[in-house]
Amino acid sequence: FNGATNLMAILGRLHEQCTPLFCDITWKPSQDPMSDKCQSEPSTLLVSAAMIDVYGQNIMIHIPSGNTTRSQVLEHLNRAKNLGIKSVLAVRGGTA
Repeated sequence: FNGATNLMAILGRLHEQCTPLFCDITWKPSQDPMSDKCQSEPSTLLVSAAMIDVYGQNIMIHIPSGNTTRSQVLEHLNRAKNLGIKSVLAVRGGTA
């Protein structure tokens, strides 16, 4: 979690100085032992949810669809929606 902690600190300092219209967070898959549905729970969703909760920031996730099944993409998109993420940039054929 060091990387995520450092990222949140940087984003916090940025947010103190200006209020960006949105923050684009690129998809990064990682293992999450708390997930019982996805083999590869994306840290993108965890960081995005924290940005929404802590700073009220409008988040756009940048998600590739390569190397991912349709059901995995739909599951991640539904989770993103439930976390309050309203904007998605989906890249056809991209890989994480």
